[in-house]
Amino acid sequence: RRPPRSTLFPYTTLFRSPIAGSLNDPQFRIRKVVMHTLLNILEKAATSPFSLLGAVFGGGGEELSYQDFAPGSAVLSPANEKKLDSLVNGLYERPGLQLEIAGSIDPEADRDGLRRASLDKEIRTRQWTSLRKSERTATTPGQLTLTPEQHTAWVKKLYSEALGKGVINAAFIAANTNLIAIAAQIPSRSIETEKAATLLMQHSSAPAPKSSKAAAISSQTKPVAPADPMEALPLASIPVTDNDLETLASDRAKAVRSYILQTGKVEVARLFLSENQSGGVKTNGSRVYLQFR
Repeated sequence: RRPPRSTLFPYTTLFRSPIAGSLNDPQFRIRKVVMHTLLNILEKAATSPFSLLGAVFGGGGEELSYQDFAPGSAVLSPANEKKLDSLVNGLYERPGLQLEIAGSIDPEADRDGLRRASLDKEIRTRQWTSLRKSERTATTPGQLTLTPEQHTAWVKKLYSEALGKGVINAAFIAANTNLIAIAAQIPSRSIETEKAATLLMQHSSAPAPKSSKAAAISSQTKPVAPADPMEALPLASIPVTDNDLETLASDRAKAVRSYILQTGKVEVARLFLSENQSGGVKTNGSRVYLQFR
């Protein structure tokens, strides 16, 4: 009696190349069938290893080979963790596999995300500092829930401070031509800002120069600008260096490695961080890329 197909050829449906034939047919050769199946498995393992792993242990296919992150963040989402759980199961069952982990960034979206995180931290810290000592003891800046009114009030204060210190001025806005229209929405409050407005009008008539680097990333998703123009200007003034972006990519890779290690199923010697790349930090999106080695 012939066994069920799933018992005889457990991987045929995995590769969408089912093998049909009759055992009573003199041309049917079981050895040929088995060899064909094994070759399919080896080919799939070489070209799409994560698809093979996902099919066997659950959790999807090639999407297991990367982890997505929110702009400016190195925090794993529940969706990240679910995919990593499937990957960990595969690594646990295949102790010979080693994993290379490489962090990546989106230059524009992550720069904006880091600025937003910095501004949010500054506002929360100031709100926390304004509380009574007993209230500060009971909470932390990160645990605070700010009302829209509180957020707006702090944004206005930060804008006024930046304006007073000269951080936001005509030269700064002219150097960031996308801020010209935003700055025009803010009423002038002093002679200095009126002078700035005059300079802005002069610059706004000239086409903005576009560097080759900007052109290269113009097709990427652009961050959504804040609705409040007073928030957009202090936000744009927050410095984010290339080192900050490299650190973000590294932190993302470390977050993935830490999650895998905390399961206790994979040894640290099997996980490798690709931090020092000859071509610099990866700029293939706000992700972590995984590769077997």
